[in-house]
Amino acid sequence: MMNRSPYPHLQQFIGCYFHEDCEGDSAHEVVQAYIRESVPTARELVMRDIDKLKKNNPGTVEEVYRKEFNDNIDLSYWGFTYETFLDEIQRLLKNSL
Repeated sequence: MMNRSPYPHLQQFIGCYFHEDCEGDSAHEVVQAYIRESVPTARELVMRDIDKLKKNNPGTVEEVYRKEFNDNIDLSYWGFTYETFLDEIQRLLKNSL
């Protein structure tokens, strides 16, 4: 039986865009690729999942992120913690609407 994530839209976004062979030299470039290829409704659903993850897991965002999503990207390379990474994704997505 497949384990379903409580954050399906964020899981799909992370899995499809942030992986070992992701295109882009920065998180900003990767998110911009997603913005170009997605509809506003999809971006809103990703932001909703980010809100839900942060609200339901105060103080344990990194632990939950590592459990739920592809963790093949070293976020510190781009200067992020897990929480600031999600904040930046959310900021960029919000600005695209």
